[in-house]
Amino acid sequence: RKEYIDFGRMSVKGNTQTGQSAGIFYNIFTEGEKQAAFNRLLEIIEIDGGKMNVGILGARTMFHVLAQFGKAELAYEMIERTDCPSYGEWVSKGKTTLPEQFLEYTGTYPISENHHFFGDVLQWYMRYPGGINVIDSNTVKIKPIFIERLDYVKTEHKLPSGKVSVFWKRDGEKIILNVQCPNDIDCEILLEKPWVFEEDSRA
Repeated sequence: RKEYIDFGRMSVKGNTQTGQSAGIFYNIFTEGEKQAAFNRLLEIIEIDGGKMNVGILGARTMFHVLAQFGKAELAYEMIERTDCPSYGEWVSKGKTTLPEQFLEYTGTYPISENHHFFGDVLQWYMRYPGGINVIDSNTVKIKPIFIERLDYVKTEHKLPSGKVSVFWKRDGEKIILNVQCPNDIDCEILLEKPWVFEEDSRA
């Protein structure tokens, strides 16, 4: 709704990571406004010290928006950092499931230690570093983002007609990419610049 937007700075009212990323993700802004709105999101993240500052709603939009606007490296850094709040901080504490909240709990009632609310980050890994973008049950676009701090990625997704899998690893200055799709799936492989296929490297 336009009354909630400061058009001078392309900001969703409140100036939060959740509000700004959701406004972009859910197309509150026009295509011509989105870059300025995204620049404002980056400013908000900088003000927040480069840390994620979202709840369950922002966790479903912010990392996707960062990757879509060419900042997947920043999203990965925010996810993997080991100070609170972050997913990496949970891992550093030995968590193998997703707790209900990031902040240290000091209350007396129990909170869930196996909660699905923050689980969309798994889709982020599959879609961006893994590159699997399911358009429909018969169409898949493979567009991996080769995160600099990752040496390899392996992911898969099951469709009604079979399994789509992607594996890539670094080999010096090159990337070895292996993609497997069912024969009746329309599967297109796309590379972000400056990456290109070597001659005769696609079977």
